[in-house]
Amino acid sequence: MVLCLSTGAALVPLTVHAQNFESAQRQQLDSVVAVVNDGVIMRSELDDRIAQVEQQAAAQGGNLPPRNQLAQQVLERMVMDEIQLQMARRANLSVDDTELNRQLRSIAESNNMTLDQFADAVEADGITLADVREDVRREMLMRQVQQRQISQ
Repeated sequence: MVLCLSTGAALVPLTVHAQNFESAQRQQLDSVVAVVNDGVIMRSELDDRIAQVEQQAAAQGGNLPPRNQLAQQVLERMVMDEIQLQMARRANLSVDDTELNRQLRSIAESNNMTLDQFADAVEADGITLADVREDVRREMLMRQVQQRQISQ
């Protein structure tokens, strides 16, 4: 297993010219914050996950550690998740749509909602149902990996 964590790689600015070539905007390129075997974790993915954690904590009234400590904790979790997902791919594990839909209905029911109400609720929070489906699929794959590890 190869694991390299970035220690603060600088973002490289990219100059993009407007169509009339008279004005220019500066945009920052995404950067790699961790390499996990054959996968990478990008700065944008880390920032998105931190924002999710902060949003959840705010909604639940929870306290969070300082931002740099939170970022480190979130990155460590993302690395562990990526390792488990790679293990799932190597073992050819999968989650079929029937299982996934059953799990989504279960989540909706545990929140006293129909699947349509659940979809509306997550979209009201700025998250697409497709993103939720992918997150649940990933969680289910990681659970399969963990169960295989325990049974061995």
